Amino acid sequence: MHQKIKNYQNQLAQVFKRFPIVVSFALYTAISFTALYLLDGLPYLWTRHLNFSSKISIWLSLYPIPAMILAYAMKLWEETRKKNTARIHLLAQISWAAIILLYIIFPSQHCYEAILSFGFLIIASPFIVPFWKKTSDLALWKFGGENIKSAGISFLVTGALNISILFLIYAIEELFEVDIPTEAPVISSIVCWASIFPILFLAGIPKITEETDVKRSKFAMNVIHFLFIPLFLLYTAFLYAFGIKIIFLDANYDMVSIFASIATLSMLIICTILYPSHFEGNRKVDRILLVAMPLLTLPPNI
Repeated sequence: MHQKIKNYQNQLAQVFKRFPIVVSFALYTAISFTALYLLDGLPYLWTRHLNFSSKISIWLSLYPIPAMILAYAMKLWEETRKKNTARIHLLAQISWAAIILLYIIFPSQHCYEAILSFGFLIIASPFIVPFWKKTSDLALWKFGGENIKSAGISFLVTGALNISILFLIYAIEELFEVDIPTEAPVISSIVCWASIFPILFLAGIPKITEETDVKRSKFAMNVIHFLFIPLFLLYTAFLYAFGIKIIFLDANYDMVSIFASIATLSMLIICTILYPSHFEGNRKVDRILLVAMPLLTLPPNI
């Protein structure tokens, strides 16, 4: 246990060496959101007339998180090229800042929609930019799994830390009859989720490799094969049965789209987990499922 704690401490220390720009933006994000909170919250983002306070609030709300994710993507790109350069970071951040400033100076619906589009593209960039010229999808699959795992662990740790800090504030107020400012709990939560969460997340991110070996938990795969796949097939069968009921008995179909969306989401999650079976010769059943499951979910969504 002591060795595991020591290893995790080393991982956290390495984050500041490996991702210094991302960590800087994480701290900047906490400062920005704290300032935004103290300025009485988020403004109405799409309006043709912005006063000075609204312009500042828009910058504080829209710029930091995409900038942090963009720095993360650029660092991963540098690692795949094995070449560090500040120019690519500077160019990426200037581009994103220019888009925000353009909206602040010339607010319009089209500019706001462009910001949303670029924002979603930036969020996806860590899974696009480093793998642009990769010949195998396995590296992306493994990296995506590590990101999900690290995000889950970081979420639990940050949540526990945030709750502990809130309880500490409450205990100090009750035991010592001290009036702590009402802003303190909110600001502590902002610091936890805007700075500590990203740093913990980065601690669990391995370097992107070209390894083709896939190590999957036998227990997890058994759960997928003998629990979730049968449940998915049973759920899809009920969808088809309900579809037949709609056709022949004129049943109410108001909720069908929601049920079909749940089936599609479940299919995407299961197929993502099974995806490496494409590259394994002894996974014939999985390869059949990877083709059959999307085809099964297609008719209910039409």
